Amino acid sequence: MGDVSPAHDLLTGYLRSYWGVVLVYGVGAALQVRLIVRTVVRFFRNRPEEKKLEDQLESEWISLTYLSGPGLDRRRQELKKLLDQVSAVAVGRFMGLLILIALPVMVLAWYGTVLFEDTPSSAPVAPQVHIPELRAELEQVESGHLETAEVWIHPRVDAGRLPGAWGSSYRSLVWNYHVVGFDTGGEWVEVFVPDAMGFSLDMERPYREGQTILWNLGHARRYHISYTTNFHLVTEITPVD
Repeated sequence: MGDVSPAHDLLTGYLRSYWGVVLVYGVGAALQVRLIVRTVVRFFRNRPEEKKLEDQLESEWISLTYLSGPGLDRRRQELKKLLDQVSAVAVGRFMGLLILIALPVMVLAWYGTVLFEDTPSSAPVAPQVHIPELRAELEQVESGHLETAEVWIHPRVDAGRLPGAWGSSYRSLVWNYHVVGFDTGGEWVEVFVPDAMGFSLDMERPYREGQTILWNLGHARRYHISYTTNFHLVTEITPVD
């Protein structure tokens, strides 16, 4: 396995990926804030000119109210049409401003839920929740202060994943085993073995759940395992002769 265990490499890769997610979300949030600021500034910058034009048209229309004549009637109609158009544009710009602000604000609120919520998010990723856990796991692997047990391993194995950004559509990086023994208090414990370990069960001496403890003591292969406290990520697994 070399100087660095596959578990260490796996946790380092996960942690690096989580920071990448945080960076992407941070850049996205900055772009959303920039969009909001630019939209608001542009609206209030253009508003005085639009208001001035609207006031000029309205003033001219009012001045022609009590005058009559073919040319004046046409001009009043043109002014009324222009005033309606200017009013519609103003309303449209105001509603557009609300929409362009509301959408980024909703996205920012979602970013905040994903990145800074204290409890696990329902979103597929929750970096801020899992980064401290990953750090703690990595520090435990580096310090060597791990949980140890001598166990039997159930023959059934499933593709697994650590908590966080990797969904079921991603290639499996760990395998999910269930172990039991005197060191686990006779309770089944779920552990994750990195694929890079290349571990495989001794199927010539498998643990048989239907048999007694005495039978399994005499016939089934036992294993000594070391694993992390929170994720139950196995760092070492060796057969017991």
